Amino acid sequence: MILITGGLGYLGGLISNDLIKKGNDIKIGTSRSNPSIPEELNSCEIVKIDLENSSSLKSACRGVNTIIHLVSPNSKFCEENRQKALMVNGLGTLKLLNAAKSCLVNKFIYFSTIHIYGNFLKGNIDETVIPRPLSSYAITHRIAEDYVLSYDQANFLRGCVLRLSNVIGAPLNKNCNGWDLVINDLCLQSVRNKTIKLKSTGMQKRNFLTIEYLLQIINTLIVKSSKDSYHNLFNIGGQTISIFELAETIANCCNKLFGYLPVIEKGEQNELVSNFDYDYNRIQAIEYPLGSIENEIDRILLQCKKNFQ
Repeated sequence: MILITGGLGYLGGLISNDLIKKGNDIKIGTSRSNPSIPEELNSCEIVKIDLENSSSLKSACRGVNTIIHLVSPNSKFCEENRQKALMVNGLGTLKLLNAAKSCLVNKFIYFSTIHIYGNFLKGNIDETVIPRPLSSYAITHRIAEDYVLSYDQANFLRGCVLRLSNVIGAPLNKNCNGWDLVINDLCLQSVRNKTIKLKSTGMQKRNFLTIEYLLQIINTLIVKSSKDSYHNLFNIGGQTISIFELAETIANCCNKLFGYLPVIEKGEQNELVSNFDYDYNRIQAIEYPLGSIENEIDRILLQCKKNFQ
């Protein structure tokens, strides 16, 4: 049994759906009362959890072999509610680890963020670079990372931290979260309006990985024996491109699929521009195929046309 906290969110839903298809029994932990369950996840067991309540966490962990911990407030919430962010991301993760330990959970996979390295990335960023988190979102994720790694080192369970960049992938369906993410929003604009309006000049660079690539990594980490030797801290990334280059890729995919080339309109907002390489060679040592950004964009565009035009 795999417990996925935040399994009804954008990323959690995609991971849950993929693991179901691979024959896993999934338990989804959610803080929502009376949540709407996507049809794709109807076979999952849904449990209400409160990361500030140890008894609810122990109840959720019973019978579980692996935990994928995704629950986290977004960056805006964390900046506006710093104490709450610390309680959920920091103390909440510690309480979940304690519950996992008491229930003899074998593996704990924690989803962290590229933002723990700071707001302005420069040069080669690998796992040996000292984190410089500046926002409450990043600081509290960093705290949670240390708890997970300390429990791994103490052999309480097998802990693993994944520092994600930006995932490219269509949400489960039109009613799921995730359509406001930058790449999904740009795809929606290109289908609805045949234009892509950027808020900035688009020169700032971001790192993107495909959902296909991430799902392969998750599956491997789950099926690996606890006795296998592997690192427990990974950068998870892909291609580093500018937002304008991303918009051009979306426009070209739109032209290929639908026969028109959306106009790209740049905004006036200037962004800090830096050159960096998000080094994910440690996870690549397991030889995962990266997946194609263009193929993922094609899937997003087709879903946009089907559901929103």
